[in-house]
Amino acid sequence: MYNFSAANTGHDSGIGVPRPELPPGKTVMIVDDQVTIRRIVASYFSHQACSHPVEQAFDGATALMSLRINIERIGLVVSDWEMSPVTGLQFLRLLRADKDERFRNMSFLMLADRLTEPQIRLAMTAGVDALLAKEGSALANDQPVPPLQFLQRRV
Repeated sequence: MYNFSAANTGHDSGIGVPRPELPPGKTVMIVDDQVTIRRIVASYFSHQACSHPVEQAFDGATALMSLRINIERIGLVVSDWEMSPVTGLQFLRLLRADKDERFRNMSFLMLADRLTEPQIRLAMTAGVDALLAKEGSALANDQPVPPLQFLQRRV
């Protein structure tokens, strides 16, 4: 159905999760309305995976405001799908439609409680770079994160 690949996603972190290739000093922005998930993902990216600084936001609107101020520092956005008032999908669409090319080209990993076929299509159409289902994954249990499903970067 969909061609998922980890071939162009960087190095393996040792637990089966490709490590993002971020330039030194770049920050990972984590956007999730659940503080526990933000902490788990922040721990993974700041300690286990790549030792990059982490910035957190509780929804897409807050993240967008922060990105506008800190665009030079941010190298990757990791966002939950279901948030309000701006969902992860809406946030992604806003980035991809922005006049600033840095927003349009920002690496974006989407977290979702479950991934259905229609959600995968929506995310791909919106320009997501990677998807990770939280349901049934070790992410919710503070265990090593299962392999990510990386999509081919859109052209």
